[in-house]
Amino acid sequence: MSYLLRSAKIIDSTSEFHLQNKDIFIENGFISAIEDEIKLNDTEVEVIQHKDLMVSPGWIDPLVDFGEPGFEQRQGLAAGIKEAIKGGFCAIGILPNTKPVIDHGSILDYFNRNKAEVNIYVNGSISKNLQGEQLSEMFDLNQNGAIAFTDYKKGLSNPQLLKLALQYTQNFGGLVVNYPLDENLMNDGLMHEGKQSTQLGLKGISYLSEEVRVLRDLEILRYTKGKMHFACLSSAKAVEYVAKAKEEGLEVSCSVTPHHLFFSDSDISNFDTLFKTLPPLRTKENNEKLIAQLNKGLIDFVHSDHFALHADMKETVFDQAEFGVESLGVSFGALTKSVSVEKAVDLMTKAYEIFDLPKPQIAVNSEASLSLFYKDSQNLSTANSTSIWKNEQFEFKPLGILNQGKALLNS
Repeated sequence: MSYLLRSAKIIDSTSEFHLQNKDIFIENGFISAIEDEIKLNDTEVEVIQHKDLMVSPGWIDPLVDFGEPGFEQRQGLAAGIKEAIKGGFCAIGILPNTKPVIDHGSILDYFNRNKAEVNIYVNGSISKNLQGEQLSEMFDLNQNGAIAFTDYKKGLSNPQLLKLALQYTQNFGGLVVNYPLDENLMNDGLMHEGKQSTQLGLKGISYLSEEVRVLRDLEILRYTKGKMHFACLSSAKAVEYVAKAKEEGLEVSCSVTPHHLFFSDSDISNFDTLFKTLPPLRTKENNEKLIAQLNKGLIDFVHSDHFALHADMKETVFDQAEFGVESLGVSFGALTKSVSVEKAVDLMTKAYEIFDLPKPQIAVNSEASLSLFYKDSQNLSTANSTSIWKNEQFEFKPLGILNQGKALLNS
């Protein structure tokens, strides 16, 4: 099938066509022409046009949870892929907190057999069964295609395990993805520790639970070398620690989520469990610092931290509700509430570099992996009822994707 994107504004800071409106012709899955105007002779071409249509290299979220295998009742792979397409994502990375845990290579066959419209990558675990005691079969995972290693949302309390992981992965250039959380300092907290937690009578989680772990793990990285990424940072001070380590020459990076940029602990005024996240929503002042750090380039990329949720997991009292945010389908629009659309595209595509994956290009003869989006004059919300974003409006919305030779558009 051939496609023509008509008068699409290209958003790609690496492209010679950046910020230009062009016709883009795609045939057999490759970009064959980029011109001011392309005249069609073939009636078999599908023309895609939309008011204020924009196009960028396909977005990637390398750290998502769909609950499959093992917890399909929460969402499942097929529904999760539909959500990714709805959100404009061409590539996703599955997290290892499945059942069975992705701690040895043969489990990746489950995903390799699933032919999907988006590019599916898989993260292996750092420890066996995510128990934080013994290393997983890292080399086996790598040989079967794992893009990185992480014990999702579990702080590595055993520093020796992190040390061994960083040393071992150097044999094949592997990346360790770290969720910095000191569970002892977290102390069963439910939200950010501050005035709001005191007023609500909820046990708080201090910045210290994140910052102490970042400092400790950076010291381990200084000793071992290797490559490490800090995911879901919520503390601006923690970002500063990572930035200083980069200046020293350490191979370290970090990411944040849209909800940690936009929402704050003050949004939990009515005990709304949709705002129960880990790490917790911090203060507005901290959010402003994170946004400034994004614009300075101190934060490498943004990911949704999508956690597949069943309604029952949130429809309960606050202290019993599950931590987590379901946000993949609105992640881009959510991010543009905090940064410019050009910056948002950069932040949604930088993970290709961090995870050592081929980044799509908007250039003639390049394979077409494109995210399509537009400026919405109606500015209506498209978030699910179980999403933290359900009451928010978005100026920019995904139209769909063009990937693997197919256009998949939102109705």
